[in-house]
Amino acid sequence: MADGAKDDTKPPAGAWGSLWSALQFVTKLVATLIAALALIGFFVPPLGKLVNVVSAWRFGAAGYVYYGVRVDGEPSGGGQLYVLRSGPVNFRDINWGERLQAVSGKEFRETASPTGRQMFELNKGDCVVVLGKGDEVTDPERLKGAASGGWLYVATTACGLFK
Repeated sequence: MADGAKDDTKPPAGAWGSLWSALQFVTKLVATLIAALALIGFFVPPLGKLVNVVSAWRFGAAGYVYYGVRVDGEPSGGGQLYVLRSGPVNFRDINWGERLQAVSGKEFRETASPTGRQMFELNKGDCVVVLGKGDEVTDPERLKGAASGGWLYVATTACGLFK
C-alpha cells in the first residue's frame, strides 16, 4: 500500500467496528433472503403472485380503473382492459393478483367513481395488477352496453419480461 493511503476494506476499530460488521452482515442476509424469495417465487406460482402483488402495491401507483366486458368477452367502451389469461372474463371472475393490460388509453382514478380525480392515463400496453374490487355494476344505464363491469382497485406493474 502506498504511503498515506487508507485501507477502506478493514472495519474501523472499537465500537464502530462491531457496528460496521453487524451492518454488513444484515445487508448480506437481507440480500440473500430477497434472492431466495425471488427464486422460490419463480418455481412456486402462488408465492410469485404474492411477491408481484406486494411489489406492485409498494412500488407502483395504486388507484382505481373501471373494467367492463361485452357479452362476447371483448372489453366494452368503458373497460378497455384485457385480463392476461385465456377466455372471456366477466367482472365477477376477476380475482386478486390478476394482471390486466390496457387495450387503449385508460383513466386511472383516485377513487372508484367516474367523477373521481384522474391521477393519470394508462397507455396502450400498460399493465395493472388487481389488489381488490368493488361491487359489480348492474344498472344498464351505468354499464353502457357492457354485459358485466365494475371498479377495480389496482396497482401499476410490469406486463412481462421486457415491459
